[in-house]
Amino acid sequence: MALALLLIGTVGLPAEANPGYTFVAPAAISLGSMTPRPAPYTSNSMGTLMGDNPGGYTVTAVAANTTNTGYMISGGNVLHDKLKIGKDAGNLADSNTVSMLLDTSSNVTDNVTVPLYVSQLILGTDNVSNGYSITIVYTVTAKQ
Repeated sequence: MALALLLIGTVGLPAEANPGYTFVAPAAISLGSMTPRPAPYTSNSMGTLMGDNPGGYTVTAVAANTTNTGYMISGGNVLHDKLKIGKDAGNLADSNTVSMLLDTSSNVTDNVTVPLYVSQLILGTDNVSNGYSITIVYTVTAKQ
């Protein structure tokens, strides 16, 4: 049985250019054993954003890998289906497509929840013996 772990990273302007907000990315997400089955494995995690920009903020997420983008991989093994990500369980897209997780139109002086929902289908032909991972990168943008 393999254990899938989604690693989390953040990008944006250099720290000195972002004095007005604090972003805490959702924690790493486990999808459990990932044995083949007809239903996808699903999970979620929550991060937070707090900031004083009157124009608000956007938070987006996308898979970081440049080879086999959007697919969970381990060594030379690539899963058949792309990982799906989104802001809720009913709004998922392939992880190689930028997903809007949060779009505020004013400052967020209290911690605002930034959700990440994931879904991964495992087929009988997928080699899941080694475990898989993928890195999801978040971008926080202060709106003008």
